[in-house]
Amino acid sequence: LTPGAAHAEVSSSSSEQSRVDREDRSPGRITGGDWLIDPDRAGTQVGKALASQAFVGIDFGTSTTVVSAVTLDGKGRPQAEPLIIEQPAVLGGTIRHHLVNTVLAWKRDVLLFGQDAYRLRQELYEGRQVFSSFKMRLGVDLGPAYPETALAKGQGPVSIESPQDATREFFRQLVPAIDAALAETGLPQDRRVAVTVPAAFEANQRRDLADCLAAAGLPVDQSGFIDEPNAAFLSHIHHAARGIEGSELMALMRKRPTRVLVYDFGAGTCDVSVLEVAAAGQRFGSRNLAISRFTALGGDDIDRALAREVLMPRLLASVPGFEPTQRDIDERLLPRLQPTAERLKIAAVQWMADRDLSTVEEMRARAATSFSDQPVPPFRLRDSSLRLESPTVTLGELANVLEPFVGTYDPARSTLHVFGPVDNAIAKSGLVPKDLDAVLFIGGSAQNPAVRAAVMERLPSGVRAIVPRDLRTHVSIGAALHSFGYHAFRSDFIRPIVPEPIFVLTRGGGREPIVPAGAEVPTRDRFVTRLHVARDGQPAVELPICVSNESKLLGLLRVPAPSGTGFSKGEEVLVSAAVTRDKLLDVEARVAGHAVRADLMNPLANQELSQAETRLLEAKQAFNQALLAGRGKPSVAAVVAYAAAAREAQAWETAADMYQAAERLDPSRDFAINITFAYAMAGRRDLARKWAAIAHERQPSAVTAFNLSCSLDGAEKERLLREALRHDPAYAPALLALGQRLHGRGQAEGTDMLDRCAERLERALDGREMDAGECRMLITAAEATGRHALSGRARARLSKLGTVGGRRGSAVFDDDNLVAGADATALVTDR
Repeated sequence: LTPGAAHAEVSSSSSEQSRVDREDRSPGRITGGDWLIDPDRAGTQVGKALASQAFVGIDFGTSTTVVSAVTLDGKGRPQAEPLIIEQPAVLGGTIRHHLVNTVLAWKRDVLLFGQDAYRLRQELYEGRQVFSSFKMRLGVDLGPAYPETALAKGQGPVSIESPQDATREFFRQLVPAIDAALAETGLPQDRRVAVTVPAAFEANQRRDLADCLAAAGLPVDQSGFIDEPNAAFLSHIHHAARGIEGSELMALMRKRPTRVLVYDFGAGTCDVSVLEVAAAGQRFGSRNLAISRFTALGGDDIDRALAREVLMPRLLASVPGFEPTQRDIDERLLPRLQPTAERLKIAAVQWMADRDLSTVEEMRARAATSFSDQPVPPFRLRDSSLRLESPTVTLGELANVLEPFVGTYDPARSTLHVFGPVDNAIAKSGLVPKDLDAVLFIGGSAQNPAVRAAVMERLPSGVRAIVPRDLRTHVSIGAALHSFGYHAFRSDFIRPIVPEPIFVLTRGGGREPIVPAGAEVPTRDRFVTRLHVARDGQPAVELPICVSNESKLLGLLRVPAPSGTGFSKGEEVLVSAAVTRDKLLDVEARVAGHAVRADLMNPLANQELSQAETRLLEAKQAFNQALLAGRGKPSVAAVVAYAAAAREAQAWETAADMYQAAERLDPSRDFAINITFAYAMAGRRDLARKWAAIAHERQPSAVTAFNLSCSLDGAEKERLLREALRHDPAYAPALLALGQRLHGRGQAEGTDMLDRCAERLERALDGREMDAGECRMLITAAEATGRHALSGRARARLSKLGTVGGRRGSAVFDDDNLVAGADATALVTDR
């Protein structure tokens, strides 16, 4: 759906009201924000409001949080400035700074937040005593996401088992520090707060954040949310009006409606909004045209790539022979190296900016230029001591890391590219690139000139780039301005919109939108969608509510039939939906006079998932719960289930790690064959060979002999293949492998083996018991022996195996209780 194209019914009176609302919000109409673009017109109302209340804006960032407040300057005009926040130091005392790292650390029985907590990331274990980037994991239910936490329930003064817990405790620490900063600045203690969120944060993520804020003493009905790009734009406009930074955009706005793309590239998200704004006389008007889809792409991703590709090999070189598991890499090594990677990246980016370098090609022209950082503190991992004494990165190495993010852009394949969210937002807006007037860059990661160049070089030359002096405080300042405008004057400067369509799943895999993408927030009137009961005697109507795609389930409405006979086919199902000012979803369904509201839930992830990926995350959820319950020692059953799900999802290294963990927990279990296969599929030939030898030594069989032969050649390979056939003369993989070798040398024995292989697999094909791997073996054997018809049958079966699928049955809802969508209404009603 394009913005404004609602697939729903709204009453005529509601439509008229919506038309009036749209006119009131159109560019050039007053929104109560004349003081924003002309501070000299603030008047006495502004002073009165500031005398009794403090208006605060919090930019809750993935890596850094900034708090600002509105004050009066020396001329009695409103201004917003960052507050100096006192943060606890690990050795006592405090650190005073306006930048607060969004990190918690448990050290010496004290919970720290901010800059010293960030410093401790390289000394403590992520998820055990230190917690970071928890904002990006809101809205997801993976059970206890920190299963090895040192702050489990009942184990300390606070409980941190999940990102929701970490967010709540971070704000509990921050709130008293904000109040102290207000008192020091001479502002009232009666605070009114606005909190920023990514524009594409969806209902589940916003609800989680609202709950955490309320638990920390910042209830959302007092604060409200503002989209980060909108807040940044308000800050830029206000600064331009006060002469603090460039006024080109303001001058253009006074001439005509202006279209601005706000590019917010932070540590965890890349958030893009397209705005249309105007300043007619002294009146400021604006509207949101489009928001990019939620994209978990930020500076953290570059830091992790740098840590993985450059620093980790050097760290592992300090312990020759040490082989980390995938879990070691993800949960131990990369979190230790990421702060160093971030500092090296920042140093290199500043060096590039000073010399006006902005492309990968320019970086490679100076590839040998290097940057160094302090040593990574030594730490132990599985009885090994790891250290990195002199972390360095060259400009050439950084260029290689940045290439996927800023290099060639392919819309169909480049999920990591920094231009992807721009492409998505422009497409949703109904504009083309030449319709844009400017790009406003904000967010700490937008300081990278290579990122800005990658965006601007794909836009027409007439689109200007606007880069504020301080990209890290703009969002917080804009949030404070919004708090002032909203709480003091009940004025929304920029109306947010719904970034993605919200819909109901219907029978046959259908999706019926109940709130369109681009709908303005809050919705003044409810959208009404008419659906129908699909079959006679249906015992219940179930309406799964999803956003963006069917893998992101937000809630479920279930209406049981009022009598034992069930609902009648064709009976009308009315779904009404609204979105609150904070983009929280309110959905109600009515069937045969019975009404229910949605029970909102968190999905397993904030991105699209395949069926196998969904099962993998479900298994990880169970594994986390077992790990926490066992205080670091999960049940063998949970580990094996996680390993099997990882194998199905083709997360091969995770599968190998989990099977090995199962053997360590129960030495009587033997998963060596599974481990061999997983490592082979992961391309880890050395480890596959090691485990093939272990498996063959433990219990020789046709499978173990064949697996071991795969890593060998010559006479030893043939010896093992013949050994496999002694164990099982009909073992198809060995028949095919040895048959091909002998057949290629013109030996009749080889042709006979290929015939036996084809006959063995043909029986499986006839019995419809063949998997994809066996299909491929049969194709090879049949082609080698000239049995082309049989090869064709195998190819047909392989093609069918590739297309079999569809939506997997859900434990949350019953497919048989879904309703008929709009396309089916002609079959069940003559309305």
